Amino acid sequence: MNLSVIKPIGRWVSCAWLTMVPLSMAAQSASTWTLEQCVAHAYANNLSVRQQQMNAQYTQNQYEQKQRYGRLPTVNASSTYSIGFGRVQLQSEFRYVDQTTHNGSVWVEGSMPLFQGMTLNNTIHKREAEWQAAMQKVAVTQNDMALTIATYYLQILFDKELLVIANQQLEVTRQQAERAKVLVDKGSAAPNVYYELKAQAAREAMNVTVQENNLMLSRLNLAQLLDLEDVEGFDVMVPVLPDMPPLQADPAQNIYQQALDVMPEIKGAAYRVESSAYDLKIARGNLYPSLSAFGGWNSGIYYVKGIDFDFSEQFKNNANSYVGLTLRIPIFNNMEARYGVKNATIGLESARLDLENEKMVLRKKVQQAWADANAAWKKYESGREAVVSYEESFRQAESRFNVGLLNAMDYSTVKNDYIRAQSEWLQAKYECILRNKVLDFYKGEKIVL
Repeated sequence: MNLSVIKPIGRWVSCAWLTMVPLSMAAQSASTWTLEQCVAHAYANNLSVRQQQMNAQYTQNQYEQKQRYGRLPTVNASSTYSIGFGRVQLQSEFRYVDQTTHNGSVWVEGSMPLFQGMTLNNTIHKREAEWQAAMQKVAVTQNDMALTIATYYLQILFDKELLVIANQQLEVTRQQAERAKVLVDKGSAAPNVYYELKAQAAREAMNVTVQENNLMLSRLNLAQLLDLEDVEGFDVMVPVLPDMPPLQADPAQNIYQQALDVMPEIKGAAYRVESSAYDLKIARGNLYPSLSAFGGWNSGIYYVKGIDFDFSEQFKNNANSYVGLTLRIPIFNNMEARYGVKNATIGLESARLDLENEKMVLRKKVQQAWADANAAWKKYESGREAVVSYEESFRQAESRFNVGLLNAMDYSTVKNDYIRAQSEWLQAKYECILRNKVLDFYKGEKIVL
């Protein structure tokens, strides 16, 4: 998954607060979407997905036409009719006269290939491989879309949590400011304590506004990705996030081997190799002689104006039937067949290189995803230890601040350190969950929340 689509990774932090600050499911409206609903909608309506589906349907039609009807004979009928003006010879009188003539004919002809160097069978197999490759291209587009939707979906969840935390921080600071004002009025605290807390509350109120705007834009981004015409009221459902996964025990090589069997990029490249192999067989088949059978029937009429004419009798007498064989032996065709074999060989080797390149790219992606998952887990473990230490430090600072033994600036510094430690820890936790979901994707599992 390309995390650069999302804002800096530090913004993942608050998604993990779902375990600490759950959002009410009862407030979900009829316009809320689950991740599965978003993906299903995109599969059915996204223009890129639909375009790839049309391409797959086109190649399927080519395959079915060749597979079902390619071996059947071709039959065609034709008819001509002409009118002539000028001198014609009267056979009965052996003289020429100026007359108008009418000439008509009808043909019905059919042909069927008997042997074409196995090119027909190989063409059928090639079309089938092309169809399967097109289907894998559809799957690739759907996977890319699902990953993008999941990224946008998680961004909304993240912004929801940021907004919740920003509101909570603002509420706590406002309460502290109100308490400080009471102490100032009683003469138990200096006025600057109250004004420092008021300034901090103003900054946090601005942060709330920023987070509200971020959430609005995140919803809009996903709605536009889904090509929704009406984005008003669009929202996503907040799921229960999975438990913290353990350190990734499955080696990257094992995950890579699983990915080779399930990733459509690899399957599609393999089908293109198969298609190129049949291209080579077709090119070689063009070097062989070909044999086909043909047959037909024709008849016609010839009428000179002014002479007795019996249409049915003449049409019957002129009828003719024929059958035959055509043997085509390639002798010299400007070396097209020979160079066709050479080019098909190059095409096959190129397809094999493409397959190896797809495998190499996939291996690097899996290795990177595996490294990212384990790095996130280690970051989570170290962050948890830091939170324990900062939590105790903040607890003591809060006690001292409440009895007037610590000034507002020092208290704010300790509080910010504690919040930052929590943020880094929760960031690592959520990132670890995300990275493991990516690894599950390479194993062939759907990304679900």
